[in-house]
This record gives sequence, structure tokens and C-alpha cells, in this order.
Amino acid sequence: MKNILVMAATALTLTACAGAGEKEADIIDKPDYKSETGVFDIEALEALGRVSAVQVSPATKKVLFNISYESVEQNRSNADLYVMNPDGSDLQRITRTAGSESNFVWINEGRQIAFTYAVEGVPQLFVMNADGSTRKQVTKLEKGVEGFLFSPDEKKVMIISPIKFMREAKDLYEDLPDATGRVIDDLMYKHWDQWMTEIPHPFIGDFDGNEVSNLADIMSDEPMYEAPMRPFGGSESFAWAPDSKSIIYVSRKKTGVDYAVSTNSDLYLYSLEDKTTRNLTEGMMGYDTAPAYSPDGKYVAWLSMEHDGYESDKNRIFLLDTATGEKRDLTANWDYTADAIAWNPDSRSLYFLAARDGVCPIFNMALDGTVSVVAQGECDYAALAPVDEETLITLRHSMLAPNEVCAVKGGEVKQISNVNTELLASLKMPRVERNMVPTTDGKEMLVWAVYPQDFDSTKTYPALLYCQGGPQQAVSQFWSYRWNLALMAANGYIVIAPNRHGLPGFGTEWNAQISGDYPGQNMRDYLAAVDFMKKRPYVDESHIGCTGASY
Repeated sequence: MKNILVMAATALTLTACAGAGEKEADIIDKPDYKSETGVFDIEALEALGRVSAVQVSPATKKVLFNISYESVEQNRSNADLYVMNPDGSDLQRITRTAGSESNFVWINEGRQIAFTYAVEGVPQLFVMNADGSTRKQVTKLEKGVEGFLFSPDEKKVMIISPIKFMREAKDLYEDLPDATGRVIDDLMYKHWDQWMTEIPHPFIGDFDGNEVSNLADIMSDEPMYEAPMRPFGGSESFAWAPDSKSIIYVSRKKTGVDYAVSTNSDLYLYSLEDKTTRNLTEGMMGYDTAPAYSPDGKYVAWLSMEHDGYESDKNRIFLLDTATGEKRDLTANWDYTADAIAWNPDSRSLYFLAARDGVCPIFNMALDGTVSVVAQGECDYAALAPVDEETLITLRHSMLAPNEVCAVKGGEVKQISNVNTELLASLKMPRVERNMVPTTDGKEMLVWAVYPQDFDSTKTYPALLYCQGGPQQAVSQFWSYRWNLALMAANGYIVIAPNRHGLPGFGTEWNAQISGDYPGQNMRDYLAAVDFMKKRPYVDESHIGCTGASY
């Protein structure tokens, strides 16, 4: 199968083609890359195809995913869409455009795909056939579409679109339309690198298959609250009820300083019939996010943190009985933090992702709280897309390879895409080693060591200590195009990557220890990891540096 993607990228019989007004030269395809050295270097990194999302059609069982490639010359990337069967067969590329198709989902029982695509720089909602033909733009919103979610009957659609939030100089002085000043008199005026001139709101409208109409802001009569929450929230912050008569949304309904210091978001149920809103998580003080109705409509599951003001708290999996209103913490006896959830189609259990012991397996949780492992290895899983009650489509990566699409069934994992298999096979890659290192408080921590290709234990190598930012984010088998440990090692370094105190994946006590002790034990852990590696004769103890972000 390794040559299929090359064929798909170059075939002249593709259903999809460049959009109107788009130039062939602007289309970013898979590069014609061959390594001159056989070593994993920056050119190889840039040549890799990047798979970041996957969707499965419940009706047709087709797997839809994207692959993006980089262009250094254009200083941007571009993503196109591909479909295949759950076993990896019948792979087809269905778009070939100068822009990226994003937020893609199956609709119309798998006969069509909905997605966003930028028109004159503004993302709009499109619909096309499952083979990529007959693209139709169904919205023309001035502020564009940041995300969307169709109701189960597909007669309604929720669209995330920004509204004006912050006053600007050009609003006050009509004769200065190019003024860039902002009027700031309260928090929050910025999230990371995003000025809060606008905030996202949910609009609900009608959909007839050809256009979206009658859009209305369901929070128009409330203060300027965000839904979804900046900077990371998206369509996963919403969940339609199976009867399409109501929708759950996530919002932190605070303003100013209260908003800036709080992590208390809630789930709100909005009724389309009487336009009322009800708080489903009143009194739950931390982040409540990622609502998901069970397929039979009996339950709502979501991720919930306990404490206000603690953004790295344990993410619990909560369950709401829609008939009785009873809420239960399914993870009360499970000591790890969940990252994502998805219902099994039988409504009897939930799949979820969670960092544990330095990797990110797929777990299953029954409604009585019983947890079982679905798939694990020296890797991270990064998506949950159930096909049926026995089969799950996911993404898998490690420190040595980026995402590929995999199918999980009966405890067995099969890689069904080979986006980068051929390229990686042509390279000499570093290797990764797991070490358990004593800490100064009498415990042990997992320390990854990444060795250069052609490592020779009779030679000496400089070392790099990787310091994880966050500061509470797992050092699992992650793959990064920014902090790529394999690329560091390929340049002749031994990379030391400790799972120090203050990281998830080793229990809530280990994760929370950094609070009130920063820097403290976590710094001693870093030094302990370096001391441990310095004892090895091939580590040049006089040449040890460190790297990392936000730590």
C-alpha cells in the first residue's frame, strides 16, 4: 500500500480539482523528496505528511481523514481529504485545492461531506458529495464559520461565528479607518497571541441541503460570554440531543477579572422550542467540557475538573442520567486524567484517551466505572472514531513517527494508512529507551532517553535535557513538529526527557505536586535525571544543554 498515496497525489483522474480562481502553482502536494544523507533531518521533517483528524461514516463505514503537506517557499501548509475502507483498502484522494478543507464531517447517511473552506480569506461552510464532486458553498457569513455541528436530523446546524467584543480606535473615529489602536478597560483583552477584538458565539439556523438560513445567536440576550471558550474550544464544546430539539454548549459565564482567574465553565442546555437555557452543572466548580450524548439519548457524558482556578486538575468522566438528572463520577476510583471521550455505539460504555505510565493508550469504561485497556503500546493514540460495537478507528504516533490511521478490533491494532511509511523506511532513525530513575523524595520517575542513529556506546555524545512546558503536560510518546526529540537526537545528541513531578500520567498526587512547589521537587527531578545519565560513559558530562518551552 505504500505507493498508493503517491499514485493518488499524481493521478490525473482525480474527482477533485483546483477551485475557481486557484492556481495550480498554489496547490501544495506531496513533495518529491529523497534523502541525500539517509539521516532524519529538517528537510525530512518538512516532507512528512501530517494526518490530524479522522471521521467514520456510521452509515457507509467509510473512513475520512486529512493529509497536509508543507511548503517552505509559500510559508504555509495545505490539507486535503482522503477516504478509504476501515481495512485500509480503496484509498481515494477526494480534494486537491490550494486551501485546506477543515472541520470535515459525514452527513446525509455518508453520501455527503460537510467542511469549512476559506473564501477570500474567510472560512465558510461547504457541502460536497462523498467522492469530492459537486462542492457547494452553503454559508456567506461576513465573519465566517469557525466550526459547526449538524443536528441529528440534519435540518438544523449550529455554527460558531465571532461577534464584536472589544472597541477599537477606528470604531470611535470614523475618519481613521486604518487606525490599529484598541480600547482596553478590563480583562480579558488577550488570549496568548490572540487579541480579543471578537469572541465566538453559537448561531443556530435551518439547513435544506443547499443553504443555511435563519441563523440566530442563541446567546444574544446575555452578556458578552464566550461559547466555545477561547483559545482552544471548538465544535467539541457542543452536543445535540438525539431528538434535535435542544443543544448543550460549554461556556464560562463570567466577565472581567472573574473570567481571567476562573476555570469554572458549565454545560448549558438550550431548548430550540421555548428558547430557554438551563445550567446542567450548577455547583460544579472546575472546567466542564466535551459533552457527548449516548446514542440512545439516555445519558450525557462529559469531562469535568473539580476545582476552580486549577487548569491542570484531574479530568474526570462524569455521567448525567437525562431522565433523573443524577450525576455520577465514573472515574472516582481511577487515578488518571482523561483527555477525550467517545461513546461506544451500543451506549453501554465509553472509549477514552488518557496518559498513563508515559504513553497514551485507549481505554474503555463501562457505566459502572470498570476500566479496561483497548489498545496500548510504546506509542500514543490520538483520536476516537467508532465504526461499530467492535471496531474503532484511531490515530497513532510515537517519538519516532507521526500520526497514521489505525483500526482497533478485538484487542488487535492494524495500521491502515501509510502516509509516511516509505519515507521513514528510507532513513536511519534514532532509538528510544525507557529508564526508571530514583528521585530525591524516594520515588521513581520514567525518563525517556533518545539516542542518535548509529549510536556507538564506545563513543561520547553531548546531551540535551528536555524540559516539558505547561508545566503540567505529559511527556508521553508524543510527536511534535516544534519540539521533535528524534530530530534533536539525529543531530548527534542524547536527549534526556524526564517525566518529573508535576506531569499527568502517574496519578493525581504526582501531577498536583508541582502546585506550590515550583520550582522545587520538579527541578530536583531534572537534576536527578541528568545525574543518572551522566554515569553512563557515552554521555559527555561537560557538554549538557537544556531545551523546552514555557518551563
